[in-house]
Amino acid sequence: MTNPDPGIVIIATLTATPENRDHLLQALQELLPAARAESGVYTFLLHENRQQPGQFTLYEHFRDQIAIDSHFNSPHFARISNALAQYADGPPILTYHQPLHSNEMPRGPEASA
Repeated sequence: MTNPDPGIVIIATLTATPENRDHLLQALQELLPAARAESGVYTFLLHENRQQPGQFTLYEHFRDQIAIDSHFNSPHFARISNALAQYADGPPILTYHQPLHSNEMPRGPEASA
């Protein structure tokens, strides 16, 4: 079964200040379960750059703009925003993407369980 609307993907890239890599990583890891539990979230994955430790990328796949707005207004988003202000070297870089095919929705490790 395919989803007729492939949704919206946000790629968020953020970098910790050198002394705060572990603090930012912990804050991001605490964000994951709450973000994944949102009804409009298909996928929410955290990655770290292998060549630049402390540079993190979030792959966020949302159902629609309403789901994105809900995420940005959530208490856990407010908490991560505060952590970014403390531990990151600047605001995240956000890019918005439109998946080209609905059958390309990624499946995380939890989807195969």
